[in-house]
Amino acid sequence: MTHNKKSINKQDKTKKNSKSSPAFSSAGAKRGRPKTVKPVKGPSNVKISSPLKKPKDTKDDFVKQNIIALFLLSFGMVFLLSITTNALGSLGVFIKSILLGQFALIAVFMALAMIFVGAARLVYNTKFSLKSISPLMIVLLFTATIIFYGALNSAKVQAESLTFILLRAVFVESVVGDNIGIIPYAATFGLIRLLGRLGMIIASLTMFLFVGVYYFRLTFSKLGDVSSLLAKESKKMAGSIKDRAVDFVTIDEDK
Repeated sequence: MTHNKKSINKQDKTKKNSKSSPAFSSAGAKRGRPKTVKPVKGPSNVKISSPLKKPKDTKDDFVKQNIIALFLLSFGMVFLLSITTNALGSLGVFIKSILLGQFALIAVFMALAMIFVGAARLVYNTKFSLKSISPLMIVLLFTATIIFYGALNSAKVQAESLTFILLRAVFVESVVGDNIGIIPYAATFGLIRLLGRLGMIIASLTMFLFVGVYYFRLTFSKLGDVSSLLAKESKKMAGSIKDRAVDFVTIDEDK
């Protein structure tokens, strides 16, 4: 009797649990099937965009960046040829006078940077984007270069005041390579009195380091690895050159 009462109590408990469970409906509990939950439909005008899909303007942006890179490469080559040669005629002479009169030798580095950036974009167009170059980074590099160049040539800045006649003379001398350009001269004129030559060098190096650490994520350990790698490669190159020279000498002696 006790055994039958326990079994009856268990059956009652299971029935109560099955009825009270939210996963079973009143009709579905009799069949022993779980209640199916219908998915809720959202508004028909809502579209879910996949993060794997590229934006529609990717192709246009790709072409625009390649065009800009082509212009950078072309203008950089024109600037460099104008400064270093006389192959571009009167136009090259005009460009040379403007660039050297304003920036002196810094114009050469500007032309090389334009060639490098343009060629890097055209060659590595799937990996390198012009949008990754921050305008602030360009301003910092340009300013640091002017300050450093002016500090190295601070002996040429001996005037007591800046006048139009003085700047005109600096422009003419810079075209023939005897001065540092109007913009570096004016910057050095003010900074040499404020910071001194050593202070200008420290300020420019600080700006260079900031660009390297902030934008290129350079660390001292990476710089050490790069220097050690360059030292190893230079030793290997020197060893191979020496071996080739020894082989060449021994072949001549045998002949």
